[in-house]
Amino acid sequence: MAIIVHHLENSRSQRVLWMLEELGLPYEVKRYRRDRTTMLAPPELKKIHPLGKSPVLEHDGRIVAETATIVEYLVALSNGRLGPPEDADGTMRWRYFLDYAEGSLMPPLLLRLVIDKMGPFGWPAKRLVTRMAMVHRDFGVASCASG
Repeated sequence: MAIIVHHLENSRSQRVLWMLEELGLPYEVKRYRRDRTTMLAPPELKKIHPLGKSPVLEHDGRIVAETATIVEYLVALSNGRLGPPEDADGTMRWRYFLDYAEGSLMPPLLLRLVIDKMGPFGWPAKRLVTRMAMVHRDFGVASCASG
């Protein structure tokens, strides 16, 4: 059975589609549009996941949500391809960057998105969030370079 990706526009599910392409796994996409006023997920997506989250995978009777969990599920489904290396240090580094993207990097990016919607009233906060994002960018580059 093909994997169904429940894809909400302007969401993080693009990364899951990219991974599915890299793995060459068969999938289909069910697209959802956000409410133009609230920017929330439509009620149809909430039938799949009660929070209206995206990405969400549907496969073999399972519903799999949360990007890191989906990544690990797809790695297992593809017999370890694109998964962590065999050595403990490599595995720790793989897990770190999987979690870093959501836990540390995403909050300032999300804040920036919200502040950009504030127009000219958001400029003081925009400067702070831009600095936060640059710290994370510099940290990520330094972490990639360290071994």
